[in-house]
Amino acid sequence: MLLFLGRSGTGKSYIITSLVENYGFVESVSCTSRPIRPNEKEGIDYYFITEEEFKNKIDNGEIYEWTCTKGNYYGTPRENIKDLSKLIIDIDLVGFERIKKDFEDERIVSIYLYANDEERLRRMKRRGESQEEIEKRFKIESEYKYESETYDFIIDTTKLTKEEVYEEVVKELKSKEII
Repeated sequence: MLLFLGRSGTGKSYIITSLVENYGFVESVSCTSRPIRPNEKEGIDYYFITEEEFKNKIDNGEIYEWTCTKGNYYGTPRENIKDLSKLIIDIDLVGFERIKKDFEDERIVSIYLYANDEERLRRMKRRGESQEEIEKRFKIESEYKYESETYDFIIDTTKLTKEEVYEEVVKELKSKEII
């Protein structure tokens, strides 16, 4: 199982999509109660459901791990946690800790992608996020404390193109004989 962590604008989505396309990994598509954005697709980026539907899924045990961020729910459907050998999850710190605990006997590789705030801001603006959305993300994410010794790999994406980041991730995964 590959777990990708990092703040918004660090390149997680591109890397995950590329690994799925080139190495046969399966991305765990999360559920969210937030509204769909113009460039997103149902079932590809997220499963977009109402807050009531999300809470029902929690109550019914259909959500493996979840969090509420910026007033919206995000979570991993339990049905996604099957074949762990080819699974990729873009996950937050709370979900990461839960998976590490629940699957301590499984082979889990965690990759933290980092970019400085100036570069993250540039990337988020380039992909069309509103100033209000960016400010919300920065405020929420400033509360997350990512400890470097927790992850198998940390890659600073600040001065790299997304293609260079992808090549670095592939190199690291090959070094661990994951691909």
